[in-house]
Amino acid sequence: MLQIPSPEQQTRLDRERGALRSEESLLAQRRPEIVADPESWASNLRAHPVAWETSGTTLLPVQSGTNRSIRLTWDSPTTALRLTFRPTGIGSSSEPRRIALGELRLRTVGQDRPLTLRARSAPDSRAAESVAPALDDKLDTAFSLDWTTQPEVRIVLLPEAIPQRGAGEPRAAPLELEVVYRDVAGTSDIELRVDTTREPVDRIPTPPIADLLSKPSTDWSPDHRRQIEDFRLDSEAGFRQLQKSVQQRQRDLDTLDLSIPVTLVMEETKEPRPTHVLLRGAYDQKGERVEPASPRLLPPMPKSGRTDRLALARWLVSPENPLPARVIMNRWWLTLLGTGLVRTTEDFGSQGEPSSHPELLDWLAREFVDSGWDQKHMVRLLVTSATYRQASQVRPETLTKDPDNRLLSRGPRFRWSAEIIRDSALASSGLLIETQGGASVKPYHPPGLYEQVVAGSSANTYEQDHGTALYRRTLYTYWKRSVPNPALLLFDRPFRETCVTRRSRTSTPLQALNLLNDPTYVEAARFLAQRLIRETPDADSRIRSAFLRILGRHPSDREHRILSLGLKRTQEHFTQNPSAASQLLTVGESKTDAALNPIELASMTLTVVSILNLEETLTRQ
Repeated sequence: MLQIPSPEQQTRLDRERGALRSEESLLAQRRPEIVADPESWASNLRAHPVAWETSGTTLLPVQSGTNRSIRLTWDSPTTALRLTFRPTGIGSSSEPRRIALGELRLRTVGQDRPLTLRARSAPDSRAAESVAPALDDKLDTAFSLDWTTQPEVRIVLLPEAIPQRGAGEPRAAPLELEVVYRDVAGTSDIELRVDTTREPVDRIPTPPIADLLSKPSTDWSPDHRRQIEDFRLDSEAGFRQLQKSVQQRQRDLDTLDLSIPVTLVMEETKEPRPTHVLLRGAYDQKGERVEPASPRLLPPMPKSGRTDRLALARWLVSPENPLPARVIMNRWWLTLLGTGLVRTTEDFGSQGEPSSHPELLDWLAREFVDSGWDQKHMVRLLVTSATYRQASQVRPETLTKDPDNRLLSRGPRFRWSAEIIRDSALASSGLLIETQGGASVKPYHPPGLYEQVVAGSSANTYEQDHGTALYRRTLYTYWKRSVPNPALLLFDRPFRETCVTRRSRTSTPLQALNLLNDPTYVEAARFLAQRLIRETPDADSRIRSAFLRILGRHPSDREHRILSLGLKRTQEHFTQNPSAASQLLTVGESKTDAALNPIELASMTLTVVSILNLEETLTRQ
């Protein structure tokens, strides 16, 4: 797989990768400093256990099944808190006692935003292995505290960042702890004691680390040492934040990496695989061994070097090979003049139709190769030729001799492709977005059609795009083979289930129905009508300008008279039915100018729709 990023994506990719390498390098430098000399760290912790100071004690009244909350405030600076929960009167009753701890919030008094907390079990309490549900700021999640096996439960809370008092400043603001809980089983009230400490967090071991500290360091296994290293690294706030930054940057980089398009790249094997003729097509019945070569009627493959895919590519564009240039020029002739010199553009073999002008096709192919495969030169040559510039009007004297125009006795006349019809409507209105490249877009689509066909699949809804994505060139329209865009299918766009080099051309009433009602064309007509009303002073000038923008010529007197009568008729209709005018102006997501007269705008919109639906608009002639 080979990535093909855009210049912007490559720039961002290089920047993100550089930042990631810098942070990873910083992590690698910090790690040895933090985990150095674990024996001395353990000895110090054994000799000087962490000192806790009681900051307050309160009673949590129990009321079965009801959420309750209580707050405790103290002034001492804190790096960690230890909460001790103890049921009162535990020695006088044998019934089980449990409460659901729903939320723990720590904040500086006077500030509504709580501080970020992490939790761990105290070294001498194993009943609180995961207190995360009590720290997620959701009351519907809780953590159960159980005193069935021990008289009290201790939890250590580690605030991520507490505002500290600076030099010369008054003492820091008090801290407030809010506890939200509910009774699950038992009737005794709960006593809560809060102890605080100012010592470093890496001096407050978890139960597994406390077990390791109770052993001599000579008994530690490599796995034990890794546990101690992980604990000390996790206890270092700066290292932990940097580690989170690295993880987030890696996730962002992965997301960016997935957004870059990729292409498949094949790699040749060191030794070519032997190929045999398969007898009667059976894979296990190998006959004569064969080597890669070109057909005898065409120039031979180069004899120097290995006959691989690269050799095939060079053979295809070799000046001695006439086939690729002939095929390309025949397809361009089809595109510009409606029918290829070889009518069967998909088949140049023995089953195809012979060329109507073989010498002309040979000369075009030779000119293409001699020009250095200059595509612009060949297109210019074709469209400036006398053949292309002929009038498409059929003369009586040529109708009998050349009914299909295979002798090129007149200019081409054929209906445009589905893509050109849509793009020309958007371009003449001023809505077309000509930006090149980018992801596929999802323009207007009949509601419910997509969902009806793909129901049950992983992507069973069509989420229409908005904004400028609606007006991108049809080349970028999202295409699903099982649910192709029906507006494009009406104009004979293939399903893409098979390769098609020559499209059929049909003429059906549904095509006119689509052009008169499809949101794309109605919106394009409304947008153009808006521009005409702003830029031109009267109705006659607007009709002439619309005709010129769409067809590239001025209307005849008869055409102008018909369109003028139609404009007056629609104005009378909308004057009597103003709600119909308002409804017409809501088609499409582009904004309607509220300053314009809706009757006038709606009438001009229908006039433009009529011009967009003319045969001359849809036909190259």
